[in-house]
Amino acid sequence: GHVIEVDPGTYNENVNVNKSLTIQSTPGNETSTEIRGLSASLNVVNISVPDVHIRGLTVRNATGTNKAGINIGAGAHRFNVTNATVSDCYYGIYVSNSDSGSLTAINITTIPNDGVYLSQSWNTTISHAIISGTGSNDNGGSVRKYGLRLENSNNVSLKNSSITDNLGSGIV
Repeated sequence: GHVIEVDPGTYNENVNVNKSLTIQSTPGNETSTEIRGLSASLNVVNISVPDVHIRGLTVRNATGTNKAGINIGAGAHRFNVTNATVSDCYYGIYVSNSDSGSLTAINITTIPNDGVYLSQSWNTTISHAIISGTGSNDNGGSVRKYGLRLENSNNVSLKNSSITDNLGSGIV
């Protein structure tokens, strides 16, 4: 597949991936390449096809209700998100109706809802993940959400990961 390398900087846009490809930061610039959602009411990165790989990016600003930093939609099988940071989004990474994916070396923080939400997804591996600071306090009340939420998902593997400091449960 094709590879798109993204130079260091902040890119204000929402990205729809509808072709199998790899989007990655240029080598050595993993911490300085950021995609900031231009419209907070959209997913920052929306993946709708199989065989998409996201590597070495920081993703922010999908604060609209039910929007994700990285949304992996129905049929986006064999996805791979590696060395990514997601923050300041309603959901960190939302995966629905997908099969055979991996989330590796991800860092998810400052999410008012679920850090990683797998809905009707199968054969997914999460490894070397740090998920913390999910849920929110609003006027003294709290929205109890989860670091990792699994809903009707099977064969999910969690390895060498840390899920801490979430207002709700770590894993549900």
